[in-house]
Amino acid sequence: MFIISNGAFKSGSTWLYLILNELLRMKNITFNKDTIEEWKMKSNPSFLFSDETVSAALNEYAKKNEFYLSKVHLLEENSYQIIKGNDKHVRILFINRDIGDAIVSHYYHLKTETGISFSFTFYYWLIGRFKAFEIESFNNNQKEYFPNALNIKFENLKTDFHNQVTKIAEYLDLSVTQEEIGLIKKRTNINNLRRKAKKGKIAQYSSDKSKAIKHFRKGKTGEAEKILSKKEREDLELIKEGRVTSFFKLYYNLFFKIRRNFYKM
Repeated sequence: MFIISNGAFKSGSTWLYLILNELLRMKNITFNKDTIEEWKMKSNPSFLFSDETVSAALNEYAKKNEFYLSKVHLLEENSYQIIKGNDKHVRILFINRDIGDAIVSHYYHLKTETGISFSFTFYYWLIGRFKAFEIESFNNNQKEYFPNALNIKFENLKTDFHNQVTKIAEYLDLSVTQEEIGLIKKRTNINNLRRKAKKGKIAQYSSDKSKAIKHFRKGKTGEAEKILSKKEREDLELIKEGRVTSFFKLYYNLFFKIRRNFYKM
C-alpha cells in the first residue's frame, strides 16, 4: 500500500505525515524499505516523489506488497489523474486549513527562510494572495478527483485529535486504541516536534536546525483574523470564490507556476 499525506502548503501535511509515521510504527508495520534516492528532491529529501515523478514512483512502489509513506504537495491535475488510475494500491489522505491562517503561516515561513524582515501587507499583495489562490486550486483538485478520500481539517486535529486519528486508522484498515492515540498525540505535539527538529530528526524541515525549530512556530488557529486587514480579508474572500482577473491569473502563472521550476517558496 502506498500512503500519501497530501496537503496544501502550510496546512499541516507534515503533522499528518508524522502522525501516520507514528501509527505505522506503533502497529509494527515496516515501511519505506527500499526507496529510490534519485526520486527524492534535494531540497526536501523526505519526499518520495513530486508532480514530475509521480508516475514513475507509483509504477515502482504502488503495486508491491509493501508499505510506503510519502508527504507531498501535489498541484498538477495530471498527478491526480495518475493516482486515481492506481487507486487500488494507493490511500491518499488530505489535510486542509483555513486559508487565511495558512498564508499567515507561509508569511512567517518566508521570513524564516530568507532572513529578511518585511510587513505582512507587503507580503500579502506581492505573494500571499497568489499563494491563497494556489491553495484554493489544491483544494478544488481534491474535490474533483478524490471527493471520497479522507480529508482531515487542521482545526479538527487541534480540538478533536482522538477522533481524527481513529478516522485515519480506519481509513487505512487499522485498529488503534485510545491509549495508543494518546501516545501518538504526545509524540507529535509541537514541543516534542521542536525538540526533534533541534536534533535534526525531522527531514521535512531545513537542515539548518535553527531554522527548522522556527518552522514549528505556534500551530494556532484564528491568527488570520488578527493579522489580515479588512481589505485583505475581502480580497481573500473573492479569491476563495474564484473571482479573480485575467491579469491575476497571468501573474500567478508567470511568477508561481513557472518560477517553481527554478525556486520553491
